[in-house]
Amino acid sequence: VQRAVEELGAPQPTVDVFASGHSSHLRVCEKWLTAQDSAWKRHWSPHQGILWIHCPRNDLGRAVAKVEKDRTHGFVVVSGVGAEDEKGTSLMNRLEQVSLNKVTFAPGESVYQDARGEALPPQRWATHVYYVSGSQAHQDEADVYSINRIQAEPWRAMFHAPDLEQDLG
Repeated sequence: VQRAVEELGAPQPTVDVFASGHSSHLRVCEKWLTAQDSAWKRHWSPHQGILWIHCPRNDLGRAVAKVEKDRTHGFVVVSGVGAEDEKGTSLMNRLEQVSLNKVTFAPGESVYQDARGEALPPQRWATHVYYVSGSQAHQDEADVYSINRIQAEPWRAMFHAPDLEQDLG
């Protein structure tokens, strides 16, 4: 994750939208949504922070539509080959339309680390990380950071983060 963020020249993601089950050990962000929080029922607007969206492969079309609708600011991870939506449009092309930047890791490159920072085994497929701005307004990063700081307090109850009270309090 850190490597993708650095290569994209982007700010660190603040909320992992799909951190559950097999991916929770990766600890991408200090805040995350649990299965009980239901990522699909939440609004993915920039007011929630900089999101890390690595959804199950079969939900990619739904995630891309939500990124577009909610004007999401963050990262969308696509592992493997591209997919199409119900109209036959490439989901990766749709992501390109709302992306500020993209980085691709070739098959065999180590992309992920565990909580201790040790590299996990490399994937057998390409991994694409899109840095998206659903609004396409490409606002100044300073504006985004200001929105995140101002809006952090109302979202406190939504996230499961043991030390969140100290961080935001």
